[in-house]
Amino acid sequence: MLKVTALNHSYGAVQALREVSLEAPAGAITCVMGRNGVGKTTLLRSLMGQLGTNRGEVRLGNNDISRAKAHLRAKLGLALVPQGREIFPKLTVEENLLVGLSARRDGSRRLPELVFSTFPILKDFRKRMGGDLSGGQQQQLAIARALVGDPQVLMLDEPTEGIQPNVIDLIGDVLQRLAAQGMAIILVEQYFEFIRRIGHRYVVMDRGRVVDQGLVASMDTAAVGKHLSV
Repeated sequence: MLKVTALNHSYGAVQALREVSLEAPAGAITCVMGRNGVGKTTLLRSLMGQLGTNRGEVRLGNNDISRAKAHLRAKLGLALVPQGREIFPKLTVEENLLVGLSARRDGSRRLPELVFSTFPILKDFRKRMGGDLSGGQQQQLAIARALVGDPQVLMLDEPTEGIQPNVIDLIGDVLQRLAAQGMAIILVEQYFEFIRRIGHRYVVMDRGRVVDQGLVASMDTAAVGKHLSV
């Protein structure tokens, strides 16, 4: 489980996260929702250690990782699929995936076959440049690169953005399988129906705060919708 307690982050005088507390249990997809600019991406980057935090605690299992650098958090089992994918366009698919091996705790330098069985298109295109892939193929590559590190917690920042419907369905199926195998997944997502289809838990943010959270199955969609509409 990833447990966050009273997390705060500021950009100068602007406070982006305000006392954020949430839990992401193993075996569940925890969906973070909210309008643009409420702190969702800042939350993920703070959890990954890419941004510093003013106050608060982040625990991965029994480990307090609140002050750990990003590369140490990756070694401990955190992985982030960033918004916009951020694959390396001038590297091949295979080379992009090899980058992810640096996070593995077992020191393996071989790409797991599971990655190619999960995303078969990447096996076919393993020698193709990342920049030559379509948006949906790049998103599969970004997720696969994170999975190569064998994470315990997988965080994704709007993975369905700008993606065709069949790839959205594929990503949803993959995330459900990973959760069923015991992975904790934190999903920042605006696509409400996607959350209702695959999510287990939800967290709603507004102005840097958590204003609602609970089980997706018992979610008051009207109340949550008020925090998502412009």
